[in-house]
Amino acid sequence: GVEFESVDTGWIAMADTIETAQENLLQHLQTFHAEHPIKLFAPRSILVSSDQSPRLGPYVERRLAKAGTIRVVNDQIAMTAHDPDAALTTIQRNRMAEIEGQIKDGGTLPPSLGTILQETDDHDLLALLVAEQKVVPLINVGLNQQVVFHAQNIAQAVQNLRHTFPPPTSFTTGQARAVLQTSRKFIVPLLEYFDATGVTHRQGDMRQMAAPEY
Repeated sequence: GVEFESVDTGWIAMADTIETAQENLLQHLQTFHAEHPIKLFAPRSILVSSDQSPRLGPYVERRLAKAGTIRVVNDQIAMTAHDPDAALTTIQRNRMAEIEGQIKDGGTLPPSLGTILQETDDHDLLALLVAEQKVVPLINVGLNQQVVFHAQNIAQAVQNLRHTFPPPTSFTTGQARAVLQTSRKFIVPLLEYFDATGVTHRQGDMRQMAAPEY
């Protein structure tokens, strides 16, 4: 007999069809990883095949993700086994260290992405630094710009603020900017990041450092 599976509310598909869709997805993914070994993820758009039901793709994805075969983050997909770090050449590794160094040396006035990202692989190398949590990307909403800080510099900034404004001392954005010797372009996304991660508590125009967790 033919086996069916429920794909979506009110939708069923033959087990064979599902099997084929699953094989196609994995095949596409493996090909993409082989062609772009240092990219963390493949864009979902490369996996969407025109000849299959639009409900089948998401079902197969969920199934593979649940099985732990693939990882899905927003519109990006990767084989769980894919290890871009292992694929780095010595040149790429050195370049990655160079990018990390530039960001780290920038302290609380890191260089702009336009300055850092010069070579073909730089975007992917930066993405790996972010994935390894060495670099933290922040958005300056007002300027609609992404800025990147080194994780150690962020940790240092938190210590400096705690030292200067021990809780429950309040401080303004301007005071924080002066203490961290940075500019408005960077202090705003930095403080918003601290608000979001619970490092600071914001009340109107004032902030306080959260009590450190020991």
